[in-house]
Amino acid sequence: MEHFVSIITTDYKLEDHLVESVLASANAGLMEAETLYETFETDNGEQVLRVQLTRQLSESEADSFAESLADKLFEMGYENFDIEVSTDEDSLPFDIVEDLFVFMTNDPMFYRKTYYPAIVKISDAVHNKKKINFANLIQPVIEKAVDEYVSKFALPKSTKKMFKDEDRSNLIARIKQEEMENIQQGEY
Repeated sequence: MEHFVSIITTDYKLEDHLVESVLASANAGLMEAETLYETFETDNGEQVLRVQLTRQLSESEADSFAESLADKLFEMGYENFDIEVSTDEDSLPFDIVEDLFVFMTNDPMFYRKTYYPAIVKISDAVHNKKKINFANLIQPVIEKAVDEYVSKFALPKSTKKMFKDEDRSNLIARIKQEEMENIQQGEY
């Protein structure tokens, strides 16, 4: 299961009826019409009930969901348990810098309205032998790209936080390397 919630305990045998508690605690859109779940025992003797979610949750969604589920379990008489909700927010299954660069240079609307005009402005300054600060000129383009990228691909808003200053610096360096060469070859 890629996205899930787990109830973990050593004090109780977790039974299938608890799936209903998970369902009752879930927000709309987190469960499939047919809910997939599994129960198993870990090597440490812990009982685990794992229920599949349809999507990755942000940390705040996961916290809220776990709190709601814990309240439900307390009402049912359970006292000693842990709840784990998968978030996977610290990693993406791709290189975000490279993917954003590809988006900036290949999305027709973003390229025409934002990226190309910024590079032409830089090119004009270079050809007129004006001193420029490449990073300052391209930074607003990157910020707009992050916003549009998150929106276009319906990524969690927290994806913006995953795009760290180091990633921005790497992207600036990548754009500068590629586009300064293009500018010197007269492509802009």
